[in-house]
Amino acid sequence: SDPTLDDAIYKATHEVDPVVRQKNYYIAEQRLADLVPQIGLNVWTDIYTPKKGLAMAGFNYVMSSSVGYTYNSELWYWEKK
Repeated sequence: SDPTLDDAIYKATHEVDPVVRQKNYYIAEQRLADLVPQIGLNVWTDIYTPKKGLAMAGFNYVMSSSVGYTYNSELWYWEKK
């Protein structure tokens, strides 16, 4: 628990003035950047029509045409001809 972060989040979530909310979210974001060495961001998308030659380790293309979510992109590779 960090008092600066806690206070900024509290003010940002309990205030109706958008300027005050934005200011406190910015303070919270900056404080998180100071406290945490790395914050992993993960955006999931689902690919249903992969490019020809794109494969994923352990994936059975007979069962589905979906490559899957992008969180596992380390398993993808281009098939060699």
